[in-house]
Amino acid sequence: MEQVVRGLVGATLETISIGSVDIRDAGFLAANISKLSPLISNLIERRVVAALEAAEPPNDWQWARQDPRFPDAALLGRDGRMLDAGYEVKAWYALSTEITSRFRESRSRLLGRDIRLLLVAWMMDHVVYGQPIILDVIAVDALSLAEARDHHYHDPPRYVIVEPEDTHDRTANLQQSVVSGYRLQADNERMAESARMMAAGMGAEDAIADPYSPEAEQLVARLLNTYSYRLDTNFAKIDRIDHPAVEGFKADVLATAFHNRDVAEWGQALRRLASDSDCEAALDMIRSEVYDSGG
Repeated sequence: MEQVVRGLVGATLETISIGSVDIRDAGFLAANISKLSPLISNLIERRVVAALEAAEPPNDWQWARQDPRFPDAALLGRDGRMLDAGYEVKAWYALSTEITSRFRESRSRLLGRDIRLLLVAWMMDHVVYGQPIILDVIAVDALSLAEARDHHYHDPPRYVIVEPEDTHDRTANLQQSVVSGYRLQADNERMAESARMMAAGMGAEDAIADPYSPEAEQLVARLLNTYSYRLDTNFAKIDRIDHPAVEGFKADVLATAFHNRDVAEWGQALRRLASDSDCEAALDMIRSEVYDSGG
C-alpha cells in the first residue's frame, strides 16, 4: 500500500481551480490560499481512499473513509469490521510557517494496530494560483509518532500529559481517544518550586523518565488536583513533536525544486508579500518565474 500512496505525488486536485493572469492578484492570493486548507485536506483524504480502493487489497478486504472516526482510511474485513489497520491523513500546506495539523491519538489506542499517519504536502501548481498539487507524501508509524509526542511534552511539573479515560463501554460517538497537554500556571516562583518539590518527593525519577509508568499517572493526578494548570491549545502540533522521519520529510519538501526555486524560497516570498517587507522583490520573483513564464 505504500507504493499506492506514493503514486499520489505530483497529482493535482482538479476540484479546485484559482485563476489569475495579473501579477496584481499575487499579494491577495498569497494571503488567502491557506484558507483553503480545510477543504483541500478533505479532498486529499478522499483522493487517498480512492487510490487505496482502486488497488486490490488482499483477501477481498476493502478500504473505507471514516469521517470523523479514526483513522481516516480504514481497512475493513468481509464483514465490514475494521481490521486494526489504516491511515490517518494530515495535509500540510508547504508554504505555511509550520505543519499546523495535530496528532493527539492515545498511544494506548495504537498498541497492536497497524496505523500509519500519512502526511501530504501540497501547494498551488502555479504557486499563488492554479490547482492544488501534491508535492510529496510520507507514511509514519502512528505509534512511534505518539510515543515521540508524549516523551517530547512530558515534563512534570512544568508540563503534564493526560491520557483519555477508559470509555470502551460507551457508544462510539462518546468514546475518548485523545491525549491532552497542560501547562503549569504558577502565580509565583514559590508555587512553581512547591510543585517541583512535590514531583521530587513522589519518586519522580521513574515518573519523569517514563510518561506511561504508574508513578507518572499518580504524579500527574496529584499535580492537577493541587496546582493550577491550563489546557495547551498548541499541544501535539506535528511540527513540534520532533519526530525524526517527519523532520526529514519536512526538510526534503522545503528543498524540492519548483518553478526554478525551492519550496522554502517560495514560502519566504509569500511571507514577504503578506508583511510588506521587501515585497517588490517577492513580486518580481513571482512575476518572472510564474506569470511571465506562463506558469
